[in-house]
Amino acid sequence: MAGKDVCDGDSSSISVPALMCSDCETEEQVGLFCQECQLNFCEQCRNHHLKRKKTKSHNVVPVRQALYRTLSRNRHMCLVHSGVTADCWCETCNSFICSKCIPSHKKHNWSTIDDYMVRGKKNIRAKIDAFRSTLMKYRTAMNDDVRCSEYVMQCTSHLREDVCNQASIICQEVNKMKEDLLNEITIFQNKETSKHTKNETKMIAEMTALNGLITKADQELKCCDSAPSVAALLQKLRSDEGTFECPENNRSQPPVLTRPKLVDRSKLVSLFGQLEFPSTDKHEKVVYEVKAKYLKTNTYRKILAICVQEDGNIWVSIDGNRFLMLIDEYLETIKKSCDTEFNVVSMALYKNTDIVFTRFMNSCVQRLMGNGDRMVTVADLYPYYAKGVCVNSENRVLVCAVSNSKMPPYKIFKMTARGQILMDISPGDDVRENLHSPYRLTSVDTGEIFIVDTAADDHRVVCIDKQKDRYLTWAWRGEGIGSVDPLGIACDKHACYVTDAQHNKIYVLPKKCNTAAVLLDESSRETGPRCITVDRKGIIWVGCNNGIILKIER
Repeated sequence: MAGKDVCDGDSSSISVPALMCSDCETEEQVGLFCQECQLNFCEQCRNHHLKRKKTKSHNVVPVRQALYRTLSRNRHMCLVHSGVTADCWCETCNSFICSKCIPSHKKHNWSTIDDYMVRGKKNIRAKIDAFRSTLMKYRTAMNDDVRCSEYVMQCTSHLREDVCNQASIICQEVNKMKEDLLNEITIFQNKETSKHTKNETKMIAEMTALNGLITKADQELKCCDSAPSVAALLQKLRSDEGTFECPENNRSQPPVLTRPKLVDRSKLVSLFGQLEFPSTDKHEKVVYEVKAKYLKTNTYRKILAICVQEDGNIWVSIDGNRFLMLIDEYLETIKKSCDTEFNVVSMALYKNTDIVFTRFMNSCVQRLMGNGDRMVTVADLYPYYAKGVCVNSENRVLVCAVSNSKMPPYKIFKMTARGQILMDISPGDDVRENLHSPYRLTSVDTGEIFIVDTAADDHRVVCIDKQKDRYLTWAWRGEGIGSVDPLGIACDKHACYVTDAQHNKIYVLPKKCNTAAVLLDESSRETGPRCITVDRKGIIWVGCNNGIILKIER
């Protein structure tokens, strides 16, 4: 704001021209000037000016100390008071006003033009910044959608290839079975044709002989005129009676093709092929005695993640929901969490109240606070996608993450609840056996980390044990129990528990042994156990693909 000091020099040598008060329009005792309004006042009008609510904080000085602003080139004249400059702006009326209009606008929202311009530009800049922030969110969302779309396209391409390969194998097996059946039918048909031809030739010969016998017997019967001749002919016919067999004795019944009413899924699965692991008598299948309750929720969708609070209430993530459901042990809904923006795929309890979780195709680790009402970001692991998450006994957050880029394919992070990374494990570290694609993980009080590794054609559970800062690993691939496809994982101080949705089983994996036992085998119910957690009381909670929650007490 440009200004000019009118008392530049010795004030005693300056002759101040007569001034007019802007309010009462008198020229007597006018010696005061308002710096904000750029108006002259007498003593009485100055007091009224400073008593007004909107002008009481203005700076009123003697005219000799006044700083006059440079007049704007676009001067506006008051439309009500002719010849008076409109120095103020009424936001209520959206028009220019002068100092004489102020009493009629005292209840309106008005200010000087300069003040309004400063505030207006500040508000416009804030709006622009808000729009710019929204634009960045759009760009981030679009980039995430592009990455998600690329991932989906890649997965669907692999799925199409697998389906075509499997269909080709099935077609080959079906064609082979068809050829075998047709060959058997042809062999039977040839045998029956040969047998029919032979029987037909024999019957024609016997029919010819029988016809001759009948003709001859008719002729001899006409010549029989005595009892001895009749007796002789009758004796002859009796002797020839056993020569001819009944044709019905040579008939054979055709075979019948028995067709099943329903498709045998086990036979179809066998056509696709399945990796079987050998078992010995030493490691026989063991079924634990458990008490399981099947709790049916009000949905048939997949339960992606489950977490039990200290008070017994359960946070549940359901496929397709952008929020978590808090339910009690009787499956009554208590509340919904805030919007999580994506499906929650893994979560763990943090300090008995909060929840840390990861979301589908997202690089961030989130934290749910305020009983589910507020969500904050713990860490952004980009370019890695955060998969499984757990919290160890030291309240450290463990996260397994994978990447589709040329960077290391995976990392396992150990961090604080504020996102400070304390340690990470990646390929090339001092390990006996590298991981391929970590999916879920859990930790025990003694420091071991159990990881579900979804390596191609070799899903397994790997245990990483920290001993003197060196990591040793061993893998469990289902020895002693046949084929496995591990998915969810949890643990307590005794063992590790693994879900297998494909085979509808839950396994117990002792920490010091690589031979697992079957905890629950309910193949007939087709529950599809997916996610699993263990609460502080040792009760195992399992979320299934069909909306069922299993409560297992050992």
